[in-house]
Amino acid sequence: MIDIRKIEKNEDFENFISENKKVCIKFSADWCQPCKTLAQRLKNIDSEKIGNTLFAEIDISENDECEAIAEKYGVTNIPCMMYFKNREMVDRSVGLVPLDDIYNRINKLSE
Repeated sequence: MIDIRKIEKNEDFENFISENKKVCIKFSADWCQPCKTLAQRLKNIDSEKIGNTLFAEIDISENDECEAIAEKYGVTNIPCMMYFKNREMVDRSVGLVPLDDIYNRINKLSE
């Protein structure tokens, strides 16, 4: 089981992506059923397959700062997974994606 950090402020988001080389951020909302299903899938991630990639979650319905982060990155549909490498967003997926898709995108971060 992996640790998924909850981000509630822009400052926390900026610190998280700047302090870590490979990051996966899940944008979701508490009322979104596909988001809940994806959250359950993420609990089953094999930590050996993701290496040193760290995960965080932003609930866009949490507060105005979370909504602003989503807006800044063009999140229009949820769940949305964004993949960052060295502070740069390099990939994204939208919708209820299988774990294999997540593993493939994380592997690309290592290239």
